[in-house]
Amino acid sequence: MKLVFAGLWVTAVALGTAYGVALYLPGASDAAKAAAPPPPVLQSQKTRVINVPMVIDGALRGFMAAQFVFTEDSNVLKTLQVPPDVYLLDEAFRAIYSDTALDPHHVERYDLQKLTARLVKGTNDRLGAPLIKDVLIENFSYIDKDVTKG
Repeated sequence: MKLVFAGLWVTAVALGTAYGVALYLPGASDAAKAAAPPPPVLQSQKTRVINVPMVIDGALRGFMAAQFVFTEDSNVLKTLQVPPDVYLLDEAFRAIYSDTALDPHHVERYDLQKLTARLVKGTNDRLGAPLIKDVLIENFSYIDKDVTKG
């Protein structure tokens, strides 16, 4: 009788251990990982240079030259059918052209953090997806119209 109970006890312990190990093995959580969205794979892309006319007191005074680098989620990019840099450049042009706080003669005082945050939000809103993660400034300079004449 003791031998039968000992056999049952060893079998129960072995089955319980096997079940516990199967629950906590890395392969057991594969189903949970497969259900979770994939982590963002970020890649960077450089835009072309844009020249924004600076109209001050009703007259053209010069141009702001700007170029940006942005990071994008390549998982979201696969779902879009339009290139995001076109929308980013349009947002940048509109933001720079319409911003009355921008003094072209004192570009160093301009709030670039506010500009890049506006570009990220505006571009993502227009694309309808959280594609753009960050915008970096490659070039942001003022070219006076009088200097370009000769």
